[in-house]
Amino acid sequence: MSVSSRKSATGKVYTVIESFSGPGGLGLGLQDAGFDVRCAFDIDEFAVKTYNRNHGPIGHVLDASKTTGKQLLAFGKLKGRLDLFSGGPPCQGFSKQKRGAHLGDDRNKLVLEYARLVNEIRPRCFIMENVAMLGQKRGKDFIESAKE
Repeated sequence: MSVSSRKSATGKVYTVIESFSGPGGLGLGLQDAGFDVRCAFDIDEFAVKTYNRNHGPIGHVLDASKTTGKQLLAFGKLKGRLDLFSGGPPCQGFSKQKRGAHLGDDRNKLVLEYARLVNEIRPRCFIMENVAMLGQKRGKDFIESAKE
């Protein structure tokens, strides 16, 4: 069951899968904008419990590095192409608030897992939220790898 949604100006309801969902802040904004959030996931069990309490039983506890686009499409009960894949892979390793984190924070690799899932799902569009430093020196190598 997906969260309630309303039609866009064109009369179409746009579908979303939300990755790295946390407790659902981005999902709430997407829902308020009229999107139909079909599935969400995060590795944090407590965040997913909160998500499900606030949005309905569409959140799943999943490790992004061990899930596939095919699994996510099945969880979302999607027939046809997904409109939007959204998410915010962890940003702590790219933040300038944490010295040297970009040199050894394993969570940084989740940016590449996000890119892999986008490639597998092939949505019409995607939104990836992160800190500004990801697009600068700290994230340069990750951005180049994601492009490949």
